[in-house]
Amino acid sequence: MTIDYRTVHFGHSGWTKLLVERIRSIRPHGDFQFRRIHVIDNSRDGWIAAQLREYPEVSVSTFPLDIRQLETYCHDHAAALSKGIELSSADCLVVLDCDAHILNDRFYEYLERRILDDGNAAICAPDRGKPDMGYSHPCFMVLTKPARKEPLPFDSIALGYTEDVGRLVRSHLVNMGLSVHVPARTRTFGGACGEVFDNQVYHHGSATFQFSQSPTMQAQVQRFSRFYETIVLKYQRYKLTPVEKLYIMIYSRISRIAGKLIGE
Repeated sequence: MTIDYRTVHFGHSGWTKLLVERIRSIRPHGDFQFRRIHVIDNSRDGWIAAQLREYPEVSVSTFPLDIRQLETYCHDHAAALSKGIELSSADCLVVLDCDAHILNDRFYEYLERRILDDGNAAICAPDRGKPDMGYSHPCFMVLTKPARKEPLPFDSIALGYTEDVGRLVRSHLVNMGLSVHVPARTRTFGGACGEVFDNQVYHHGSATFQFSQSPTMQAQVQRFSRFYETIVLKYQRYKLTPVEKLYIMIYSRISRIAGKLIGE
């Protein structure tokens, strides 16, 4: 079973490079054959291509800006995902947000259980905002060839829905009669930031929005996101130390007091 990976890069941080390094560290298993990591550069400035030049398994592509999606979502990641997925002929395509990465070096054994043994055509992470409505999130998806037989609805607005990118992919696959595994979601950093799916994939969440020129996107960046980001990128750790917990507590209290004083 051939495996390709796909991610849409945005911003100037170490997330995409960490993703690539973690993919390269996965242990070979059975008949799984890793082929390519395809990075779509939605910053469109060449920075990420320079950062990943040393990795022969990586290819970087840039597509024309989709103005309609930019006006709708404040980004055009849906168009990038749709076009990028069409480029893969692999038996299994793993889609990850650029601020996500694989934790478990036995990831191919996980795919064997979920895809081959259980007979699922896809794995779709749940949307954390509406977990009970059957929505998916493109931070982590595994799509077999049958799941990619038809164009996938990453651009939900085009279908008349007001949801963001990729929320309708899971229901679309189910309506095609395909079996979809929804991984268990747990929070990291004591529930304050980040999430892990089936103990396999970490997703930071909105990490690259800080690089957007849109105030709407910037407003979605969690308050201490950069603090947690440093811990993950520098130490690949997903829990706070006692000192870090104390820092967060003190800083939060000072901020609240300052806010009250300003309000008065």
